[in-house]
Formats: sequence, structure tokens, C-alpha cells
Amino acid sequence: MAREGADITIGYLPEEEEDAKWTINEIIKSGRKAHGIAGDIKDESTCKRLIDEHLKFHGKLNVLVNNGTYSLQHFIIDILKLLLQNSCNARSM
Repeated sequence: MAREGADITIGYLPEEEEDAKWTINEIIKSGRKAHGIAGDIKDESTCKRLIDEHLKFHGKLNVLVNNGTYSLQHFIIDILKLLLQNSCNARSM
């Protein structure tokens, strides 16, 4: 996605830190912005933190790819709906 112009946030488990740093460096080398956040996406607070920190770092969220559990995917979909609704409301003002 970075090669197509996306700025990326990667959520990863703490034990995946080395791989995450390598991937982030590769994204940056391709000319895009990237950062990572350690945590377990099975935890609801980690999911919220991922989205909050992504928005702080990048300013917007266009696409979310989640390899989490089924129930968390529904939780994140609800958050995305709220974000999109707020974004649409802000544009119409």
C-alpha cells in the first residue's frame, strides 16, 4: 500500500518489534510516512489507541486492514462508521 501512496500505521505484538521496525523503515524508504504501535489487537483499548495514534500521526484514516478476531473486527467497524459519520458531518458544515 505504501508503494501506491499510502501512509501506514502498523499494530504489532511486542515480540514482533524487530520485524515491525524493519517494515516501517522499508515504508519510509519508499517515501511514505509510517509508524508502529505495540499491543495486542485482541484488547479493545489497544484498538482504540491504534486508531487514536494513527489519526494524531497521519491526520486521517482512509483504509483499515484488520487481521484481528471476529468480534474486534465488528468493534473496529463501529469505530470507523463513527469516524466517517463525524467526517461527513464536519464537511457539510
